[in-house]
Amino acid sequence: MFLLIYENYGININDCTWEEKNTVRKILVAHGEIKREMSKGTHWFEKLTEEISEARKTHKTVFITDIRFSEYEYDEVQWVRDTLDGFLVHISRLKIDDTGAIVSHPPVNLAEKENDPKLATASDYELGWKDISEEKDHVQKQKKLSKAIDKFSRWAHYGARQYKQAGRKHKITHI
Repeated sequence: MFLLIYENYGININDCTWEEKNTVRKILVAHGEIKREMSKGTHWFEKLTEEISEARKTHKTVFITDIRFSEYEYDEVQWVRDTLDGFLVHISRLKIDDTGAIVSHPPVNLAEKENDPKLATASDYELGWKDISEEKDHVQKQKKLSKAIDKFSRWAHYGARQYKQAGRKHKITHI
């Protein structure tokens, strides 16, 4: 797939800008949907299960990004919970508008629009992540991201599991 995109559009999906990725997003989504349909939702995570199990032998906390679907009987949400004994954190990118109100980032495509509410409902935790995409100063952007990632990592490593074991859904937190 990546070779097809590179040969036809000159875009290296592993090293491209947001704008370049948006140019070929429809192709990536279509490919992913076909693979998911053929496997009844298991294609992508079956590729990762063994690698993640190995990583958990030496790392207490393993983060899996981009859990996007809960459509099939055994899908990504069930995989995280049942196979990996993990928990699901639904992260929303939020902006603060001129009035000070919190505004959610719109979905990038129909699949996200349909599945994101399901994931939010299924999540163990909901987290609002402040959008800093408009930050012009690269150094400041990196500092803000590092601080937010460190805070989130500490919470996930030390605090999140105790809430899950207690059976409580954590309220929305803003980082």
